[in-house]
Amino acid sequence: MYAQGGEAGLRDQLDGLDLEQLRDIVAQYGMDHDRLAMKWKDAGRVIDRIVEKVTTRSAKGSAFRDA
Repeated sequence: MYAQGGEAGLRDQLDGLDLEQLRDIVAQYGMDHDRLAMKWKDAGRVIDRIVEKVTTRSAKGSAFRDA
């Protein structure tokens, strides 16, 4: 989703999910290294974590692609 719609597109898709679905995404893709997101009760915070991790992972190695 991020590759097609960027951050805004990803956020739009995530906004339609409930807290448990968001937590499932965090767990499935290993986005909770500090074990905090599973305790959060605010879906907005979980969405922020997902977007942060997706952005970081998509930029990883970009120095080699841009060269």
